[in-house]
Amino acid sequence: MVRSKYCFVAFSLLLLVTLSGCTPWATWPRIEGSPSLSTPTYHPIPRLCVLSIGEIREELGDESPLVINQLPGLKEKEAEEFMVNFPGATTLTKAGPAYHLMSVQVRVVEARVEVLVPTETGKCDLWVVELSQQIKNWKVKSLRRFRVQRPAPAPRIPYPLEG
Repeated sequence: MVRSKYCFVAFSLLLLVTLSGCTPWATWPRIEGSPSLSTPTYHPIPRLCVLSIGEIREELGDESPLVINQLPGLKEKEAEEFMVNFPGATTLTKAGPAYHLMSVQVRVVEARVEVLVPTETGKCDLWVVELSQQIKNWKVKSLRRFRVQRPAPAPRIPYPLEG
């Protein structure tokens, strides 16, 4: 009886590893011709972004007010729903220092978030955060900083301003 339980667990893990290796990355923003995430406000996208920005801020020792340039392509309602996950943070509406969310990729129990972070030069470094799902929670697996200076993207106001 105990042996059959171990065999079931081993088979389940083998199946999970096999399927995750064959599953393509789902992305936001959408990449033509590849699977895409239906909307960035659905689980686990906001959680992945919160964990990633939190890990970067902790690594940098950044305690300044949090300003976020949201993921590209959000609609007004999506942008409002997305920001609920960042209590106390504001959305970037005019040029200035902010954490620029560039992309989110998810594949079964793995995820990758790319964030541009401003530096003292006025340009941004690319940070790549890799996460893995542990039972119910996502955990940061690795955090990498690429010191290739890029200009900060323009504010991505997710909807046109009236006026």
